[in-house]
Amino acid sequence: MDATEVIESIVKNLEPVVEPEYVKVIKEGYLACKQNLQNYLDMFYPPEERLEETVAAFVAAVSPDANQQQKEHLRQAFLRNYYGKESLASALGIDENSLNTAYTLAYASYNSGHYEEALNYFILLVFWDARDANFHFGLAATYHMLQNYKKALEQYVAAASLDVANPLPWFHMADCYARQENWEMAVVALRAVLLRVKNKPDFGEIEKKAKLLKNIASKRMQGSK
Repeated sequence: MDATEVIESIVKNLEPVVEPEYVKVIKEGYLACKQNLQNYLDMFYPPEERLEETVAAFVAAVSPDANQQQKEHLRQAFLRNYYGKESLASALGIDENSLNTAYTLAYASYNSGHYEEALNYFILLVFWDARDANFHFGLAATYHMLQNYKKALEQYVAAASLDVANPLPWFHMADCYARQENWEMAVVALRAVLLRVKNKPDFGEIEKKAKLLKNIASKRMQGSK
């Protein structure tokens, strides 16, 4: 799966309902993060020519001691997920209650500051359902707290691609970029935030912070040139 094609698909779906100037900003934001999006896609949706290699690696990692029948079951589960027929959790018979329990435990660990423990839960959740934006956001936030900004950005971009209207992934992406002193990308992310919070009172506080941070990042960007 190609990141450019995914971005074009997102933009195409927005064009009928979003003003052209905003579509341009949205596209700019995603294109700027294209490599992060591609990393996510390569992990969960490898190109066809690498599919069997990826499936074999997946089966070996998940259950190295499985017999042939079990391995084939895992292989088919991965393929059903890959072709969009169902999530990996569903293909493996993991029900919604189990996912909700794992999600609750993940955030309990995160909120209590046990980030390594939270990381294990969120990695498992993303593995089970790579199409759930909340799972990617939780994993991103955990990497963020562990100061692994590269991994955090990849997961925030994944969350942003799955939940296009949500400003929060972009807001936290801006912080990751700022902490790496990548002021240009911080500004791009904050522009994406401001676009998504316009006329949305519930995000009033985020809007204030984004405007302030955008001014600071813009000045830092100019000062670094």
